[in-house]
Amino acid sequence: MFFAYDTSEDFEPLRNAGKRLIESGFTMKTRVLRAYCLIGHKQDTLEKAERRLLDCIDAGFFPMAMLYRDGQSEPTLDWRRFQRIWARPAIVAAKLKGGTP
Repeated sequence: MFFAYDTSEDFEPLRNAGKRLIESGFTMKTRVLRAYCLIGHKQDTLEKAERRLLDCIDAGFFPMAMLYRDGQSEPTLDWRRFQRIWARPAIVAAKLKGGTP
């Protein structure tokens, strides 16, 4: 199941959905519950984006970082590298096993 966390207003509904789905028997280990998380928009920082991605995990979802594109400029190398880490389930899972997302 795929959900989205694009703005701060999306977090509470995401957390509620995660709570209900986990109570119904879903687990994050299966990676069935995923949340696309928009990163890299104009007012975003790497720290804020990482916090949102970690919030997805706390809500019971496997995060999938989606890099914002406005069609006018290209994302910086830092944003592209950050997004690559958080958009690859194997990399995120390895980081989570190590205890350092």
